[in-house]
Amino acid sequence: MAYVEVNNHSLSNAGCFINKQTQKPYFDMVSIFAANIDAKDKKNQDPNQPTLAFNSQVTATLNSGQVQQLQKQGIKVLISLLGNHDKAGWSCMTDAAAIKNFAGQIVVMTNKYGFDGVDIDDEYSACTPNNSSLIRIAQALRANPEFK
Repeated sequence: MAYVEVNNHSLSNAGCFINKQTQKPYFDMVSIFAANIDAKDKKNQDPNQPTLAFNSQVTATLNSGQVQQLQKQGIKVLISLLGNHDKAGWSCMTDAAAIKNFAGQIVVMTNKYGFDGVDIDDEYSACTPNNSSLIRIAQALRANPEFK
């Protein structure tokens, strides 16, 4: 697995490493680092109102065709999702409706960009964490019929 910080590096670089013996890509998976989990309202910072956010470099990568290029090489492409120093994140939500809504956001994003999965990076959140939120989000993702 390779993590590519796309602010300064091209995602497609992961496809340049080829095993000489098999002539197949060295990496089976690559994760785009990273999209953020932001508080929807920066003033209110309700942990039950998270939203996904992409900086300009992540957006450019997603719109560049690099995801599909790597997938054509047989490499699975994921995106890392991590907190952004506010009260939103994987271990922050407590409300069942919020968890289902957030899982829905992830499903829409995953399908829109054709990702093979999501890389969970549970750090950089300023909330009081709980032990069930992450599990409940994963269950909501798995239960969503649109999550391919």
